[in-house]
Amino acid sequence: VSQSRYGEVTVGIANATETNPVIWGVPATVATGLVFDARVSTAGVVALRCFNVDNKNHTAGTATYRITVLNYA
Repeated sequence: VSQSRYGEVTVGIANATETNPVIWGVPATVATGLVFDARVSTAGVVALRCFNVDNKNHTAGTATYRITVLNYA
């Protein structure tokens, strides 16, 4: 992720709707200076964004990122 920029990946999660809250967990190996956010971007799709908040280029890397969508009945 370039300095002062963000990257985004999406993952399909059945029954997720735009009003559902999302909880995310990142691995312990994430570089300092990266901040994450997650949201349901469209029905059935969750977007995980990685923001670079410092003046260095970073690679978020391949790892397991936990995403949980809360669905209230």
